[in-house]
Amino acid sequence: MREIVAAELVVGVKIADRMDALALIEMAPDVFLRTTTPWGQPKVAFRMAGIEEDHLAELVTEAWRVQAPKYLRREFDNLGR
Repeated sequence: MREIVAAELVVGVKIADRMDALALIEMAPDVFLRTTTPWGQPKVAFRMAGIEEDHLAELVTEAWRVQAPKYLRREFDNLGR
């Protein structure tokens, strides 16, 4: 993992649960890394060069939802109506 991070931009985001991370890794093993640091589990790390813009937006939004207070999530959800 250190070699990959040294050579290219890698981003890590929190996710709802470990099974989601495993599903992403299985879906695109060339983009999502199998190993991350233990800080803030569960999370998934991915290569920025390999991620599509729509998928990046979804990952960042869901990472925010994992951390955001309930009242902010409700406000965010109500914006889409």
